[in-house]
Amino acid sequence: MRGLILYESRYGTTEDIVRRIREELKGVETLPCSKLSMQNIEKAEFLIIGSPIYFERLSKGVERLLKDTSFQEKIKDKPLAIFTVSFGRHKRYLSLLKRFLKRENILIEYQFRGKVWIFDRRKEEEIYEFVEKVRRFYGDR
Repeated sequence: MRGLILYESRYGTTEDIVRRIREELKGVETLPCSKLSMQNIEKAEFLIIGSPIYFERLSKGVERLLKDTSFQEKIKDKPLAIFTVSFGRHKRYLSLLKRFLKRENILIEYQFRGKVWIFDRRKEEEIYEFVEKVRRFYGDR
């Protein structure tokens, strides 16, 4: 496994985005944070961490994982890509993720729009833009 996408999704939008990213990137696995084992992290060359934003906060599952000291230790040298999914595209939402992570490890950050608009051409373009950024850093086999 080259990459691992960790995420939570309450209503399905984040999961839809993760599924499309996985379809575009080869060698990437996906796991909800609640199903993660530390062995999955050890195998991954890079991590992508995604969280929906509810009432100006990260999902509880993502926040719980990011606060876990054993998780912090396992990812301390891994390159990271992060994203949030919300109605508004506010930089402060990415800062909710960044406060738990080593900033020098974050190579890519992105904000996706939530269900205000269901999948359409703009959503596909956003996903493609994110995937291309990931490919630039990690390649695609």
